[in-house]
Amino acid sequence: MDLSFNDLHGVIPRELGQLQDLNILFLNDNELFGPIPEELANCLSLVALNLSFNKLSGDIPTKSFTRFTAEISLFA
Repeated sequence: MDLSFNDLHGVIPRELGQLQDLNILFLNDNELFGPIPEELANCLSLVALNLSFNKLSGDIPTKSFTRFTAEISLFA
């Protein structure tokens, strides 16, 4: 799912973690803020995640993402 450059505002919905067949999630270059939901680790088919260029805060839930072998972009 590519939702980059869509002027999205708000927090990343925890419900995205229910999309177990989600392969890619690009939310980069929006106006998202708040923490990265640990529930994203429930997306068992996720191979690419880009959250760069948002206003996210808090720690990266690395414990949740240790099983990923894909590139994860978490730039400021």
